[in-house]
Amino acid sequence: MENNLDLKQSQIEQWVAEEATGAFNYTKVMDGQIPPNLYPHLRTILKRLKEKGVVYPVPSRGDGWWRPADNTLEELQWWESGEIEGDNLILPLNINNFCIIPRPSMVVIAGKYNAGKALRNGTPVLTPDGWVNIEDIKFGDTVYTQQGNESAVIG
Repeated sequence: MENNLDLKQSQIEQWVAEEATGAFNYTKVMDGQIPPNLYPHLRTILKRLKEKGVVYPVPSRGDGWWRPADNTLEELQWWESGEIEGDNLILPLNINNFCIIPRPSMVVIAGKYNAGKALRNGTPVLTPDGWVNIEDIKFGDTVYTQQGNESAVIG
């Protein structure tokens, strides 16, 4: 029996294509855990994007950034080390039908603590003024992390 945490590449692609349809907001202060066995599948998606000529690595920066081949698209970011713990995959907008998200949104489909995640609109977030829906939070607002620390919204 397959472990329900073992997401296959097709399941990830299907989730991004079907679920990430603009009903998400992005913030740098949302934390969460992603099972480590998910990352090989995410790397496979990135490899396929590279093989199709959709993205290319930028090794000179040394920070794991990738750029879309079409400069009109948003950036694709892939971190494997540095200040952010663990691996993070941020898909840009309108890349190969993976994301159907209106600008200026982006979706983080995996990442460890402090990486930011995509949250469905209507998700309540605790602020010093009480609970607020994620879509009502703006740049500069203060929210509480899962650890109970205050954090400014920076993106």
